[in-house]
Amino acid sequence: MPAFSRKTILAATDLLENRIHSDLNRFELEYGLENEPLPRGSIRDRATGIARYLLANPHATDEDGRNLTDVIVEVLVRGAM
Repeated sequence: MPAFSRKTILAATDLLENRIHSDLNRFELEYGLENEPLPRGSIRDRATGIARYLLANPHATDEDGRNLTDVIVEVLVRGAM
């Protein structure tokens, strides 16, 4: 289970709205999300899709076995600092 609350996950993924489509494409590749059924609309739609995925898959792990939600939230928050 992720260490972060629902509100924290949503706040962190809101930070994706400051990116461009090519950044989100790369982000999805970095975290193994490229084959997930994520929306392909506006930046906001895509960021919300990532948030929905993380909330619906709290046990998902990254390639190193770490909780994917925790990794993504930490990376987004660190990038905002």
